[in-house]
Amino acid sequence: MRKKGISQVISSVLLIALVITMAATIMIWSKGITERITGGSITLQGKNIALTCSDIVFDFSYTEGKLYLTNPGNIPIYGIKLRIYSDGNFETQDIKDLTPNWPEDGLKEGGAFSDSITFDADVNKVVLIPVLMGKTNSGEEREYVCERESYTLLIN
Repeated sequence: MRKKGISQVISSVLLIALVITMAATIMIWSKGITERITGGSITLQGKNIALTCSDIVFDFSYTEGKLYLTNPGNIPIYGIKLRIYSDGNFETQDIKDLTPNWPEDGLKEGGAFSDSITFDADVNKVVLIPVLMGKTNSGEEREYVCERESYTLLIN
């Protein structure tokens, strides 16, 4: 009596289907872990917020203890981080901590801001780093710091 098994074609198809199923399961599992760690992707104006950072435009000046900022671009700037350098060291502060007059919703398109901000005598430069507010996949609002789009302000 001859024993019969499944044909080679059917066994190959089943093996391929099993491998594809396992690969898809691992991809979905790892995507879920990545989103939990990073908080998911953040978007602004329907675009990944990291890509939106390159569209930021703002003008600034610092004269006689007064900081002037304008936003002539079309990306709303939620906040500004200031990296303050003195004696070879730096500290990072939020503009909201330095002045109570920063607009609650940030610097909208076409908006302007000015206020007196004094720095210690040993401060030689301040790097202005824009902060954007976007939404995650779950609809939660989250800040995003655009480190690469910084501007340097030299203090005399």
